[in-house]
Amino acid sequence: MLTLLQWQLHVFQWLSGMMENTNTLLATVILIIAGIYQFTTLKKSCLAHCRSPFSFLLNSWENGKQGAFNMGIIHASRCLGCCWAQMLIMFALGVMNIAGIILITVFILLEKSLPVNELLISKLAGVLLCMLGVLVILL
Repeated sequence: MLTLLQWQLHVFQWLSGMMENTNTLLATVILIIAGIYQFTTLKKSCLAHCRSPFSFLLNSWENGKQGAFNMGIIHASRCLGCCWAQMLIMFALGVMNIAGIILITVFILLEKSLPVNELLISKLAGVLLCMLGVLVILL
């Protein structure tokens, strides 16, 4: 799905040949959407699921190949629900931006694994992403 989005962004010439964002408004919208998503109950619910995958395995076990497939779909959808907006940020920073990839990876790692209040981390990230979005449009 993101590949289709990437192709469409190339068609609109909102991504350069080096896969860098060339549209300030697009970058702003992506950053603000990602920031706002950090405050949603869906993000909170999906993050709680992704933080404890063993709990999911123990409580939702289904036998057989079809059961494994069903569990995989459910688990994948919750993990995607947790991080889709953070992955979308790469279209604002530049798809091949190594520093951006590292920052988002570190953020996701901290958000999922730190024993501190994950809501604090999510909300702080939400505020920072919204501020960055506003800053991008102002500069």
